[in-house]
Amino acid sequence: MRTKAAHTQRARPQVHTPDSSRFWAAPTYEARMAEGKEPENFDKEFLRLWFKANCDPYKDEKLPEAPKELVEELSWRYVCIYEMLTGNMFQFPPLEPKPHDRIVANAVKAKEAAAAGTLRK
Repeated sequence: MRTKAAHTQRARPQVHTPDSSRFWAAPTYEARMAEGKEPENFDKEFLRLWFKANCDPYKDEKLPEAPKELVEELSWRYVCIYEMLTGNMFQFPPLEPKPHDRIVANAVKAKEAAAAGTLRK
């Protein structure tokens, strides 16, 4: 006899993210596959292919810097994926405080809360 727990699905970190998953456009998927073409995608495969063509990411000690236009394309794709999955328009965070300063401030707050035993889980 199966229990309710046997039917529960649990998400793991990075499941269905553009960093770990492939995102293909459903409307053109079957036609492109029938033509022997790669599916239209919204993930970072194009950037992986660029690195593969320009270095050996598994052996090279220092990797080349990706071209600015590829980094911009990747950012645009991540925004599109967010909007497709959530149905919400992506809201860019404010430019101030600077991300580094915001991260440091939040880390300090979390450290203080942990020390005081008030850190929320």
